[in-house]
Amino acid sequence: MAEPDATRAAPAHPVEIVSEGPGLSAEAIDDVLSGLEAGFASDPAGPAVAVVMGHGARVDVFSGHLRSRDGEGWYRRERTWNRATSRLGRLVIGAGSGVITLDAVRWCKEADVGVLVVDEDAEPLLVPVTGTCDPRLIRLQAAPPVGLDVEAAVLLLGGKLRGQSGVARSVFSLPSVADTIGGLAEAMEEATDVDECRQLEASAAALYFDAWCGHPASTLRFARSDAQRVPGHWPVFDGRRSVLTKGTSNRKAAQPLNAILNLGFSLAAIEARLACEAVGLHPGLGFVHADEPRRSSLALDLLEPVRPDVERFCLGLVGERTFSRRDFVERSDGSIRIAPALVQELAARMPMWAKAVAPWAEQLAHLLGRAVKGSWQPRTPLTGRNQRAAQARVRARKAVAGSLGQRSVEGRQQANRLAPATAATALATCIDCGGPLTRSRHLRCPACMEQTPGQAREARRRRGQAIASARIAQEAWRAEHPDAVIDRADFFATVTPRLRGHRLREIMDAAGVTKATASSYRNGKSVPHPSHWPALASLVGVEAAPFEESSV
Repeated sequence: MAEPDATRAAPAHPVEIVSEGPGLSAEAIDDVLSGLEAGFASDPAGPAVAVVMGHGARVDVFSGHLRSRDGEGWYRRERTWNRATSRLGRLVIGAGSGVITLDAVRWCKEADVGVLVVDEDAEPLLVPVTGTCDPRLIRLQAAPPVGLDVEAAVLLLGGKLRGQSGVARSVFSLPSVADTIGGLAEAMEEATDVDECRQLEASAAALYFDAWCGHPASTLRFARSDAQRVPGHWPVFDGRRSVLTKGTSNRKAAQPLNAILNLGFSLAAIEARLACEAVGLHPGLGFVHADEPRRSSLALDLLEPVRPDVERFCLGLVGERTFSRRDFVERSDGSIRIAPALVQELAARMPMWAKAVAPWAEQLAHLLGRAVKGSWQPRTPLTGRNQRAAQARVRARKAVAGSLGQRSVEGRQQANRLAPATAATALATCIDCGGPLTRSRHLRCPACMEQTPGQAREARRRRGQAIASARIAQEAWRAEHPDAVIDRADFFATVTPRLRGHRLREIMDAAGVTKATASSYRNGKSVPHPSHWPALASLVGVEAAPFEESSV
């Protein structure tokens, strides 16, 4: 029986080169074979991600273990994972041919392992369903209210520009470029349409990648032994546009760094698509990227603020690593294909991209949720902020109860009063942006509250003044009518039924209340303060007021 979590590689058989073939030298063939041997000799993707590559691959279940067999030619390997001991979270199948059995699919589902099938460019062919779409949010995606699409574009593209500003400052040491990109991010806050956001983002991208060109931080180092076999245009970065494609496309990368970036972005886009489904959004209905067949536009939108994280990682890889000629394969058209070992090393970062995209997906879902008509509860299935906040409240309540004496009734009551404030200091974060809260009873920070309809500072000030004025008027009426006999049942029986025949505006003008309050009066959900009874009685045609002064 196969040992759990084991990786075995078949011995590399000597390969006799009979003919170099057109355009292939003995050194080039040796580089390809060395890359295959290094790629399938181990599992560099790590414990959380397994990548199945090559041709003739097979994924099945053997003796209760998940087993994969993959490779190219003589270079084969076999790996197994146990349900209890493995930490596998993603199974990425990029093999050109092969099979996966139904038993293996069921094993992965029961072990909560996401199975992804991708093509040679890491474009998804098959992805797991990680959540249930929310029809209310999908309707808002397809037909957003006025200004909502701009808010979404500002949220995502603004986050991207701020991240690029940080990369320009910390990696390239170009404070002037960082300040300019930061200024474009601030200007985006005043954008009035999505096209304006796109233009600002394009201006920032041109300035940003111009800083990459020829910079030491974006220049690859190759081993001295490979210096004579590395094409001259490989080490130095000269832009994201590929000379092998038309327009401004960066497909078919002609340089290793662009190939690394393309693969990193493709893997992060897969996590963005899974995040969309987890929060109830449709991955195909985007705000920034135009609708196209077979394109996950919203997933690409969510990828935008994560791109600086991917770029920072790739630049770190360039700065720390000495590359080998066998890490890359040049195709017949001049494009670059990354060798299996480096592919698996990049795929190992997928959990990091999932963590990076999670807060953006939840913020976008909350932005749409605020426009939902009716009751809608913000969820945080990816970051778990709601769960941590609830756990903090429980811990705070137990801590306060313990300090006051758990067996004391007074102690428990005081703990219930003090727990919310203590929990807020322990973990008080905004449900939209995750920032700190200034008041424990609030759900949003001041910045997010200003963007919520009806919750801006000026609106809350006017509402507070209106409530205070109403209370003062009620206290004054009570002082003027200290002996008034108030019969609420009589009002409910004589006046409320007649209010249903009047418009809300008439009730609002008669009682001087808001539309919501007038609606509650007309529906019988509440009884107005007695100071409003004479005016409402006159409105419905009741001759006598429903209360009278006591003669005592």
